Amino acid sequence: TWTVRSEATFQMVPHRERFLNCSTSVGSIRLGNGQECQIARIGEFPIRLANGSPITLQQVQHVLNLKRSLISIGMLAEDRY
Repeated sequence: TWTVRSEATFQMVPHRERFLNCSTSVGSIRLGNGQECQIARIGEFPIRLANGSPITLQQVQHVLNLKRSLISIGMLAEDRY
């Protein structure tokens, strides 16, 4: 399940499957609820839109302990989707 947010700075997923061209990352991120979570890797992440069209999200962060996947509208606009 994906959550699409206009205020999101990054695109994040809680699972590591399907990552492409990823690099490991050392760091953490603080979520809106104040919880701090470790970033395990950053890379490309392929998804399918509701109409079945495939796209590949760029600079997606694999965030440990995240409950839902998050898409940033700002990043989609930057990548011209």
